[in-house]
Amino acid sequence: MLAIIFSLLFASLQTTQEATSPSDKPTEKQECQISGQVVSQEGGHPLKNAHVLLRPNKAKGTEKPQSQRTGEDGKFCFKNIAPGKYSFGAERRGYVPQKYGAEESWSEGTVLAVEKGQKFEPMLFRLARAGVISGKIVDEDGEAVPGAMVQAMIPPDEAQTMLGEHSGKSAELFKNSFVPVAATATNDLGEYRLAGLPPGKYFVNAVDSGGKMNEMTFIFTGSGALGQDDDSSEEYAPTYYPGTTRAGEAVPIEIKAGDETTASLQLLHEKMVMVSGVVSNEDGTPPAHAFVMLMAAGNPLSMLSSRSYAQAESDGHFSIRHVLPGTYTARAESFDKGEDKGVLMTQQKVEVGQQDVSNLHMVMGKGTTITGKLTVEGGTLPKPSDLNLVLSSEDGFNSSWGEVQKDGNLKVTGVAPGTYKVGVSGLPEHYYIKRVVYGPHASAERELTVESGAQPAKLELVLSPNAATVDGVVQNAKLEPVGGATVTLRTARQKDGESVSTAITDQNGRFELHGLVPGKYVVVARKGKKPASQQGPPETSVTLAESEKKTVTVRIE
Repeated sequence: MLAIIFSLLFASLQTTQEATSPSDKPTEKQECQISGQVVSQEGGHPLKNAHVLLRPNKAKGTEKPQSQRTGEDGKFCFKNIAPGKYSFGAERRGYVPQKYGAEESWSEGTVLAVEKGQKFEPMLFRLARAGVISGKIVDEDGEAVPGAMVQAMIPPDEAQTMLGEHSGKSAELFKNSFVPVAATATNDLGEYRLAGLPPGKYFVNAVDSGGKMNEMTFIFTGSGALGQDDDSSEEYAPTYYPGTTRAGEAVPIEIKAGDETTASLQLLHEKMVMVSGVVSNEDGTPPAHAFVMLMAAGNPLSMLSSRSYAQAESDGHFSIRHVLPGTYTARAESFDKGEDKGVLMTQQKVEVGQQDVSNLHMVMGKGTTITGKLTVEGGTLPKPSDLNLVLSSEDGFNSSWGEVQKDGNLKVTGVAPGTYKVGVSGLPEHYYIKRVVYGPHASAERELTVESGAQPAKLELVLSPNAATVDGVVQNAKLEPVGGATVTLRTARQKDGESVSTAITDQNGRFELHGLVPGKYVVVARKGKKPASQQGPPETSVTLAESEKKTVTVRIE
């Protein structure tokens, strides 16, 4: 679970590692379809060894990403490009990656729509130098703190921009959270350096790891003894720049292109307690490699900036030190290595006051195994090998993936108690989920509820090949097309930030939303961040019937 979160949060910062297809050797008759140059933003100097990537948004057949590296002149040239929609961008070591049409550091940019034989005017990528935040972490006596975890974090509204068309799926997860985008450990002198930062505002947080950092390595490898601090009475709270233990009092640091800013911190004491207990399997035996985390109420990512996690010992005992008073959800997970492999899990509410909590008993279960049948109403079953059953909880922390077998039989294991939205990944564009029936309960919202201790019911999942489609264009007040806008389709009941489907407009302002359930919706478009004083974007209402395709024009302010 934690690995999925980290891959989501750092996706926009990491260098693309996808397989690339070598460009065909040019002949004299070949001409560039997409050409251009990568230069530095400051001075406009050509950048050698910049990596330029053209990636199909939805690859069909043998289409693969195309990649080139620039020479001394910073130029690139792509030939023989199949019609379609592409993600397009450039990056270079020491510079901020730039996506085509992006106006902000975290923006998804603009989709590049390529028609058959179309040639584009030479494009110019101006890469800004990445910024750096560095400094020193000291204790109350001014002595260096080695091995402290230091993070650069962005606020929730920046996270929504970073996630782009995926933001609606994770709105609840990020709405109250600073989102870490860079992390490091202090050296033996207490010094740290957070490099590769795009221009923007960052909150810096430091957590004393008791000299056991890099703890993230322990999380993913399962080695070490997380949370097993010594008996020292030194209890430093997670401290935010310029010197506070309250996230709401933190002051952002603004980084411009190429800036190197110093942000040193003195760790602060605050009354904290220890949360401890034991994790066991249903038969009373200790689980292998159990991992326990505390998530503050309404802020599931809080554990990332507070060190509120621990790996249980071999006998199942765990201790999480330095916990601030408050309401938490304690969650434990472990991977079963037996014959019936799966994730063992449990979670419960914990109230933390001024005294240690020492009596937690967390019983791990394999969760419920749900079986059922997937059928198609008035059509044929899509290729089962392309499909996966997905059960997603609202908070994003309980998700289960299941199999769709050749005959349409379904099976998903390890489902924890809770309410889930039912989805099927890999569906063709004209399919949608028409009906979800779990036992005697049918849900128009495609939901099912798994109750603790109850016998699992049969799941009936009915698909229809008659999905609706919405396409159209986004225009500004001057009736000009707006590229790189995020288009959101939501029901009248859904709040701002939630969505049924989203898309990014191409350079012509056009978008398409497929696989839609018939019903009444509103369509909104936004580009960039919305100022706090600004009302929501104008809404365009649309009603869809089965197999219907509607074209709308959406205005943007």
